[in-house]
Amino acid sequence: MQSGTSSQKWGQFLEEVRLQWGLSNAEISTIKNLSDLAIVLSNTIGLSPSRVQQEISTMTRRFEEKVRVASAA
Repeated sequence: MQSGTSSQKWGQFLEEVRLQWGLSNAEISTIKNLSDLAIVLSNTIGLSPSRVQQEISTMTRRFEEKVRVASAA
């Protein structure tokens, strides 16, 4: 998710993460991949490692569904 259209989708995904978790722009700017997201959710929000993985899985699945629906429209 890092070049061209993928970069744009990554930015949209991060914006959804920011809104969902109330993260600051500074926190979001440190996230370059899903591993960084896991660290932020763990350190900033205080989620356990298993909860972090569950949340990331749910967020990515929902976002991929939104992209799929938007592409079909």
